[in-house]
Amino acid sequence: MSAAQGRSGGVGDAGERSGGVGDAGGPFIALATLWPDRDKALTTTPTASKDDAHRQARALLAQADYIHLPPSFAAHLDTVRHMALRDASLAAALETGGTDVTQVLAAGPDLVAHYEHTDGPHGVYGKALISVAMDAHRLGITGPLLLAFLHDAAPGYVTDSERAAADPDTWFSDALTHARTLIKQIIRPLQDVPQSTGMGAVPDVVSLADYLQQHGRRTRQHLCPPATFWNAATHRLTNPDHLVHLADAARRRHRLRHAAHLYCAAVDAGSTAAARRLAEMREEAGDQRGAERLYRAAAEAGDTIALMRLAEAREKAGDQQGAERLYRAAADAGHTFALTRRARLQEEAEDQQGAERLYRAAANIGHTVALMRLAEMRVEAGDQQGAELPPPRQPKQQIRQALDSAPA
Repeated sequence: MSAAQGRSGGVGDAGERSGGVGDAGGPFIALATLWPDRDKALTTTPTASKDDAHRQARALLAQADYIHLPPSFAAHLDTVRHMALRDASLAAALETGGTDVTQVLAAGPDLVAHYEHTDGPHGVYGKALISVAMDAHRLGITGPLLLAFLHDAAPGYVTDSERAAADPDTWFSDALTHARTLIKQIIRPLQDVPQSTGMGAVPDVVSLADYLQQHGRRTRQHLCPPATFWNAATHRLTNPDHLVHLADAARRRHRLRHAAHLYCAAVDAGSTAAARRLAEMREEAGDQRGAERLYRAAAEAGDTIALMRLAEAREKAGDQQGAERLYRAAADAGHTFALTRRARLQEEAEDQQGAERLYRAAANIGHTVALMRLAEMRVEAGDQQGAELPPPRQPKQQIRQALDSAPA
């Protein structure tokens, strides 16, 4: 037997048959899985006022040797990984990223079946909620998902006729009930999120089962979410990192209007990287003035890459002095590539000594391109031996001195 509690008659039938089989040919072995709550129901002796419906099952289980499976394999993951090399089902379970291997193996296929094969009047809407959650996770959202976001995004995941047939007052609650169906008495597609401290669930959010996250990444990787998904994310999400991840995803899929709106929402939420990405989009569209304004706003907020972009724009426009000033600011802020760009400007100004100091400063903090250029400069100067030996490493204080001594 596989899941004994799910079979017609289950352990009780096995108890009735055990005597006959044992008498006929014995001995025999019966292997079965049994959830703890069902084991307790079958083995608890009823009070005198109740019928003893499980007498035979209790007699059989009294002879059983129990192997209790742990709820998690967190303490044995190395063993599980080793076994997964020869067991495809274990490998698939590990792909979910969790340690609840038993639950995944038991309920994973059933979760997928519940999602893929909708039934009942509300199944299609429940599937839409799960699809929204899958897309959100595969495009960069981590952690819980707002119910309001699922609500606003879902209409784009059903057909026009399905949307017209939905009751505007009850469709979401009915869909949520379907999407939170308990599968195999273990897990729900959309799950409550426990409070970080104390008891109870966090209100108005859910999380998607790990197995369905992995299934969504595999089966929906070539699908582009509908407009309702991007719009819902723009208006409902507040995490700046999540907004930037989704904006990047929209941009890669050439949903440029949605990408711009998401970047703007991320800027409002405090992201400096989003302003730079908006600037890149303006630059790609040929709006250099708008791009420079956004780069400057991002740079003022502390984005060193935006400083580099501004410096490159100044250099391209022929403003060498302005470019040098911005490269220096980027280097002071920790952008190592800015050192090599400053060094190149010094070379163009025929200040070989200043260029070498900057290249050496960059090389000493791990910039290999600078190290190669130092070697080339030694060769050009006729110092073959100096080109073959790496430059001596300097402490950070000397690097700072090299920067300060370079021409401003």
